[in-house]
Amino acid sequence: MESETTVNDVVDIASEELESAFSQWSISEDVVKAEDVVDKRVIPGGRNVLITSALPYVNNVPHLGNIIGSILSADVFARYSRLKGVNTLYATGTDEYGTATENKALEEGVTPKEICDKYYKIHKDIYDWFDISYDYFGRTTTEEQTAIAQQIFWRLHENQYLLEEVTQQLHCPKCDRFLADRFVEGNCPFCDYCEARGDQCDKCGKLINAIELKEPKCKLCSTTPQIRSSKHLFLDLPKLQPKIEEWFKETTQSKENYWSQTAKVIASSWLRDGLKPRCITRDLKWGTPVPLEGFTDKVFYVWYDAPIGYPSITAHHNKLKDIAMAYQQMSQEEDNSSFIPLALYLSSDYFLEHPSRDVRLLVACAIADVFRVYAPNAPYQHPELIKHIFLFFIQQLKGLQDPKDATFKRYFYLLENLAWVKSFNICIELEDSQSIFAQLFSLIFKIVNENHSDKVKNFMLDMLTPLIIEADTVSSKLIEIILWHIIDPKKTMNKQANWLAVQILKKTNKTMEPYLVSYFTNAITHGIDDNAGDIDGDEETSAVVYQKPA
Repeated sequence: MESETTVNDVVDIASEELESAFSQWSISEDVVKAEDVVDKRVIPGGRNVLITSALPYVNNVPHLGNIIGSILSADVFARYSRLKGVNTLYATGTDEYGTATENKALEEGVTPKEICDKYYKIHKDIYDWFDISYDYFGRTTTEEQTAIAQQIFWRLHENQYLLEEVTQQLHCPKCDRFLADRFVEGNCPFCDYCEARGDQCDKCGKLINAIELKEPKCKLCSTTPQIRSSKHLFLDLPKLQPKIEEWFKETTQSKENYWSQTAKVIASSWLRDGLKPRCITRDLKWGTPVPLEGFTDKVFYVWYDAPIGYPSITAHHNKLKDIAMAYQQMSQEEDNSSFIPLALYLSSDYFLEHPSRDVRLLVACAIADVFRVYAPNAPYQHPELIKHIFLFFIQQLKGLQDPKDATFKRYFYLLENLAWVKSFNICIELEDSQSIFAQLFSLIFKIVNENHSDKVKNFMLDMLTPLIIEADTVSSKLIEIILWHIIDPKKTMNKQANWLAVQILKKTNKTMEPYLVSYFTNAITHGIDDNAGDIDGDEETSAVVYQKPA
């Protein structure tokens, strides 16, 4: 009789490990130091873990299979690693080159870039909704991707691991284009599956040369293609096989063997049968360009290009982190004039309206440091740009709502910086300063909650009170936003917002006194502005006027 397996047999974790994990989980932002805000990429002598997950194509809306199949498992391991105190970076993103993207663009009647921008945002919004804890969600259509892919290519070329061959390709006479990969379908030459693609059969999994397809048809117009010649570059895998076999044996037989059994079986069968030269170029327009003379009208094949997305996405993330770290370490005593062009570049719409929350957060931290370093003469001078930047700050401060979020440390750093430098005071000179302040106060009252420490709430207070004390005026709208949180029902709905409102009134009582007198006098004498603040009309504002605050 087989013995019964218990939970303790499956999971054997010492109690002190659990206690350590939970203590890591509940670490307060009170212990956060400035140097911890931008994570170190590698800790010498320590354990460093880079976690990635399969990059989804941007040709559809992700489903549960996408999440369960790769994204979620990576998320679980990233959370586990962080709980164990391991220096962890979870970087993933979207795979945006290849015929799948071009096909979808043709289907929707837009450019490939427009398809990428559309579905990148859809993917990221969905993964954000599921609270996936990646450190950075990038994409493969970046300068880093091109630079790294071409750098690897040149190293292969210099070491003579590439072959030039004239190949037979399917060409559609009606569309006047070569039919690479997903632009052609037909019957699989191995299993006769009727929807096999020009590079692989999804049924039997065999790799295919497009001209081997039976009854091929152009995916775009259903025309039977013709065979034409085209010169391409191949990776000389037979030449590399001895080194690959040596590496495969070394990694699969080591104590730290992380290969799955399936991966080992497949790799072993390929090596046993002998590796074949593999084409790495395509006759397409959308992709990473091939830099070699004679091939500049081609792009890299997506299965050469896509795996490079993992290091390029990590590199793109680290470049932004380097920028944020550079500004963070600057002091006012140094000559930082050479960094002004970069500061102006960071204030462009490309960054302020970037679809990635992670990018916007790093940029917000960097720009906040720009105001600190160059105070009182920040390089941003145009009133509209200043307004745009501070509305951008307000949007980023929403991230303070959840102290358990993996990126909360950076949001906390942003708040601390803005409060300490009194950066929002710059807006006092703007025409619509009171509108900006109303949005800021409304947001802070909305997000402050019982999970925030006293330190966070005090920084919120330090950021808000100077905007009343040092301003030339205080609008009725702003007054109502504050007062509305010291009476019921807001008073009991969010006690932390109530505390914040009371503290603001206490700290600004001398400044606020004439404005409050004027507000109440005007409200009683002339009636109420139905459109002010968070207040819907006469009934609510009457409550502000007639209730006695606690």
